[in-house]
Amino acid sequence: MNPEPSAAGIPVSSHAVERDGFDHAVLPNLVGDDRYLALAERYATDVAWCAPMLVDEAPAAADPVPGFLGGLAMGGNGELYLMQVR
Repeated sequence: MNPEPSAAGIPVSSHAVERDGFDHAVLPNLVGDDRYLALAERYATDVAWCAPMLVDEAPAAADPVPGFLGGLAMGGNGELYLMQVR
């Protein structure tokens, strides 16, 4: 996310934070497309915690990054599994 001061807030579930979330330092290790590696490294310095979410429509404040994650799977109870690819 790259929110502007006037951007609408984005609700994040406690499940996304507590069960699917991960330390920001891991983010560059999840990037599947090399063109996003520098972006992941920048994002990793701007946040304290990452909470991945699947959404039907990306919020206006979101940066479109198809192929950003290299390995993503969804569990039977809706949990997200991210595989490190680097």
